[in-house]
Amino acid sequence: MPEPPIVPAPLAMPDNLARSTREHPETAAWIPRLAGRVHEYAERWELEVGAPFQPGGETAWVAPVRASSGEELVLKIGRAHPEGVHEALALRIWEGDGAVRLHRDDVHADSTVLLMERCIPGTAL
Repeated sequence: MPEPPIVPAPLAMPDNLARSTREHPETAAWIPRLAGRVHEYAERWELEVGAPFQPGGETAWVAPVRASSGEELVLKIGRAHPEGVHEALALRIWEGDGAVRLHRDDVHADSTVLLMERCIPGTAL
């Protein structure tokens, strides 16, 4: 008998991203796919996902994660938008020099997924 599909649990939403869904139709249209993306990459990259950072940004869901190796990282899943197009490329070029190190990334038509070094301590922007 085949396994039943795994339905992701409801996803905690950072305050600014939740507000953005009320103000920007493109973000509101993207949000229904977000929980599935978080679940997909948690499984694919073997991550234990924590609660998202608050208050968060307006176009991305960002949370601390622990890799199966025990490494503390950050998972960022952002709605595709012009300002974010080259974020992974820039992090790859900088290679941790003045910015967090990019561990992995993936791009979809609607989302950009980044797995990055966790900067502790940090200063909230």
